[in-house]
Amino acid sequence: MRELARSLCEDVQHLSRLLRQVATMLRLATLSLLAVLAAVSASPRPSPTPCTLKASGGDDAPALLRALRTCPRVTIPKSQTLSIRSLVNATGLRDVHLRLEGAIKYWDDVDYWVENAFAFGESIGGDGDREEPRMNRRY
Repeated sequence: MRELARSLCEDVQHLSRLLRQVATMLRLATLSLLAVLAAVSASPRPSPTPCTLKASGGDDAPALLRALRTCPRVTIPKSQTLSIRSLVNATGLRDVHLRLEGAIKYWDDVDYWVENAFAFGESIGGDGDREEPRMNRRY
């Protein structure tokens, strides 16, 4: 009976650790998406042409960031799911409209996101004159 109780206790502790990791990943994903949506406001656009993104099958973060920096309107179509596997620093953007009809899926490597998280502080929703977010090596 004691062995069963000990095993059950270990299972509960393991599940608790997993749930904390999932919660951390969700917080980081939410902050990243908020940074993309709230910080999209800044410099003049070289091209008035809207951009429509397509999933590449790899890391779509560079293409998303490039589109946000060069297009006044960026659309992720309903049929597309972008895979974000690296940081998207959208600080300093202005007057960008992101139309999310499809989905954005963040890479599920919790260790990567914890190790490479931004320390946003006041940079979310700022006026574009704030300093770049610093890399947070301790979440």
